[in-house]
Amino acid sequence: MTPKEKKTIILEEVIKPEFENAGYDSIGQTYYRMQEDCCIAVKLQSSQFNSSNTGYTFWFHIKAFPKQTSLETLKEWPAWSDSIHEDALLPDCGNLHPYRTAKGYQIDGYKNFVLQDMDLEDIRTRLRSDLQEYILPQLDRIKSLEDWETQKKEWLNRWNSERVLLMNYFSVAQMSSTVRDNIPHLRDAQRRFGLSAETIKKNQPLYEEIKAFSAWPKDDKWEFILSTLK
Repeated sequence: MTPKEKKTIILEEVIKPEFENAGYDSIGQTYYRMQEDCCIAVKLQSSQFNSSNTGYTFWFHIKAFPKQTSLETLKEWPAWSDSIHEDALLPDCGNLHPYRTAKGYQIDGYKNFVLQDMDLEDIRTRLRSDLQEYILPQLDRIKSLEDWETQKKEWLNRWNSERVLLMNYFSVAQMSSTVRDNIPHLRDAQRRFGLSAETIKKNQPLYEEIKAFSAWPKDDKWEFILSTLK
């Protein structure tokens, strides 16, 4: 079964039913529901680079609109305009998710340069859990545009927790080749994420978790990380 075929099954058997069960209608690739004083819209987007050789990546854009917004606007809204992604609603911003990359959900794709054939039933179970336990319940809280702005700030602020910043730093390190030219790159990441050398050193167990979920779980970059710390 190809990654696209798996994604089609996930869409038809998990995503659509879960949104419908939660009271959402759909138009095009957008699911929407009228709340008390606003409209919550969730647009599904797929990567333009999807193929049988690369795997299939997709994600959600989430945004609140005035309640009187037309269906045409909901169908055509530019997804990158003031929206957030579902990762901010997931535990650890989705960093320790078996079917996610930094971009979104990924079906199959590569690990250690080998194309994966992920278990469809496990993907189905995990994505249904994401929707039922995290994404849809949190969207239920949004009753107005004011709620949306308040909640959006809270969601986005999750990216600033020390744990998530460490995960992002370790993800950058795991993607970096262990060559001298990458030392400034990794030091810059340490600076951008505001992490001290001591904080990084005492979180090797978290690095091991990030490594296990990365595309290169056999590559151990810990000693390289230590050599770059300032």
